[in-house]
Amino acid sequence: MNLYRHLLFLILFIATVTAGCQRTQDVTPTPTTAGNPRPLTIGRDVYTIDFAELATDPATYEGYHLQLTGQYKPLPTLVCAQDPYPGPVAWGLVSDGYLAYASGYTQLRSLIPTGLTMTVQGQWRYWAGPVGCGKQAAHQEFWYLAVTDIIAPSPITRVTLTPPGADGEQPTAAATEVAIVTTPADIPPETAVPPPADLPTIPPAATLPITLTLTPTTEGVETGVGTPASTGVGTPVDTGGGTPTIPAPTPTITSGGVITVTGTPDLNATPTKEGDVEEPPPPLPGGTNTPGPSPTPTSTPMVINMGEIEDKFLAVERLGSNEAHSWEVNISANDVLTAYAVAVQEDIVLTLLDASGKVIINQNSALPGMVETLVQSIANAGSYRLHVSASSGAATDYAMMLRFNSSYAFVIKGVLRYGDSKTASMPADSDEFWHFAGTVGDNVTITITPGAGQDAFFKLYDTNAVDMAYFIDEGDVGEAETFSFTLPVTGLYSIHVGEFNYGAMGYTIALVKN
Repeated sequence: MNLYRHLLFLILFIATVTAGCQRTQDVTPTPTTAGNPRPLTIGRDVYTIDFAELATDPATYEGYHLQLTGQYKPLPTLVCAQDPYPGPVAWGLVSDGYLAYASGYTQLRSLIPTGLTMTVQGQWRYWAGPVGCGKQAAHQEFWYLAVTDIIAPSPITRVTLTPPGADGEQPTAAATEVAIVTTPADIPPETAVPPPADLPTIPPAATLPITLTLTPTTEGVETGVGTPASTGVGTPVDTGGGTPTIPAPTPTITSGGVITVTGTPDLNATPTKEGDVEEPPPPLPGGTNTPGPSPTPTSTPMVINMGEIEDKFLAVERLGSNEAHSWEVNISANDVLTAYAVAVQEDIVLTLLDASGKVIINQNSALPGMVETLVQSIANAGSYRLHVSASSGAATDYAMMLRFNSSYAFVIKGVLRYGDSKTASMPADSDEFWHFAGTVGDNVTITITPGAGQDAFFKLYDTNAVDMAYFIDEGDVGEAETFSFTLPVTGLYSIHVGEFNYGAMGYTIALVKN
């Protein structure tokens, strides 16, 4: 009997210790790097670039608004009995022995001849995904220009001009053309939209992002881009798969290499005061916006290390239940940190800590659904931690960005809900961000209406802060800009509003679910 009691005691002891260990693991911080903030583009300007420069390091220009001139080249049409995966491109431009893929304006195939010289503008993008039919679709990766404007010929009608060539013949692609694309060699030509088989390829660069030096000019002349320090695009290497590849050189920009543009703002200007104070959002179902004590999480939040975030980056992340996100922020001496964060429903708390973990400031003054703003002067340079949490401990999506004294004024303005129409006043040399929560399959329309004499544009970012529609600026000065689309996933979306000439702008923003 005594032996039985001893065994029973031992079993209970082990179970108690095990349960105690499990409870400890639940509340012990287990940092994991998970953040993925995205860089924001300030410039509205278009950069004219030659194909050789672009092919040398295509990743450098990701997200930039480029102007390219080359000869029109339609790509093979993908025809599938079922399950087509066409990819985004249908044509391209050829120049300097290079082929740059392009999307948009699919009607060109029936309007203009192959080889016609064109000048187009659009956003330089990277794409990876399946191309082909059904199960035979193969993975492809390539760079392409998402064309938003055709500069020449203009207007586009049914062009009957004969392209340059011997005796009026259509010019053919030279064997030395280089497609700015990565295509596996085993893709069957009948199921893909590849470049011609004799074109070598350029693999995507591995290092992103790369900062370019933008130098303003008063002459209004674009002088191209700086020359990378590496020499050319390298020598084609036979990989054994039938399609030679060109090694991507390590991208660097020489001290004399600059982009000269017109109208670039003073990036060292002191940020101006934000626009109108945002009104509190309407009460959410089952609750109110009445100020009161913040809810207290049921236990100590688990701290998740999100990595580093810099100014001019947008982070859209999801807090898990009873989590706090910890971001590393490197701050110079005698600088001022301004941090913005917002969630659609939850009350966001911002906490700044020094390197030793001591709390410098705990900011929680905004109502749920409004922008929490932390402003703190920093005397000593160093690495600080910025914690983001929900006062209730509930899971939520949130958006965040930072500013310093020398930063361009990117400002989180507020939250939109379906049916909202809000008026704002934006100071000069600043851009504003609005956020809304949507459900996959929702078809929505965004409309920005500027004041007289002001030229509004906007961009749209998805739930990972990735640019979805680049530059929406179809209207003339004083005219509304409108964009409709269907949400691909459920989550928090971001709208970036600006004035094209960096001027002050009063505007109305409306969000409608169709």
